[in-house]
Amino acid sequence: MSRIVLITDINTPLGYSLLKLYLKDGNQIIGTVPSINDELQDINTDNDRLDIYEWRRNSLIESKNLLLHITKKYKKLDEAVVIQSIPSHSLKLHELTMSDIDKEVDCSIKGLICICREIIKTMRTQKSGSFFFIFCRNKGIEISPLSELIKRGSEGFLNHLLHVCGKEHFRLNIIETPNIHYDTLPEHIYKTIKEKLPQISGKKIQIQQKTGIFPGINKFHK
Repeated sequence: MSRIVLITDINTPLGYSLLKLYLKDGNQIIGTVPSINDELQDINTDNDRLDIYEWRRNSLIESKNLLLHITKKYKKLDEAVVIQSIPSHSLKLHELTMSDIDKEVDCSIKGLICICREIIKTMRTQKSGSFFFIFCRNKGIEISPLSELIKRGSEGFLNHLLHVCGKEHFRLNIIETPNIHYDTLPEHIYKTIKEKLPQISGKKIQIQQKTGIFPGINKFHK
């Protein structure tokens, strides 16, 4: 039976690669983009198993409407994959404009809270589902003070969610990835979700790039 899967940010390299892997396995996908007019690479928008939905991170109402769209049209949400990247620019604090601050806080903090809130509400109501949060860290890269605040705030928020959602009827896991998008990263993430986390909840898994034959290693954290 086809699974109903939400994947955010399919306009990004990682989101697009995960979309193709999920479609290949016969899933029904709701993929989000910040603007429906954005170029979507070579995505076949006529695919019956792909429902492209415009979702802007800084809007609580759009997060709510996204989940209402899914539950109204498909009656359930089997799986959600949310991608969170940390802004990578290295502007000093005094170089940031008020517009920079508003945009990054809205998209990276407000947007994070809004989408998690609506997904968790939906899965609590239906008493089922799998929520995978992919956190792309900028480890080893110089970032701005604001980006550092967003990174540490995101980590604390997600760690708290793991703790408080441990006894829920749905599954919640966090996958941390390197900032480098190496070729096999999407396959590694997808394999981790499907093979290492089929019935597990409340785990944080760290995927690291590794030189040599094998592209990455997994570390489990309670």
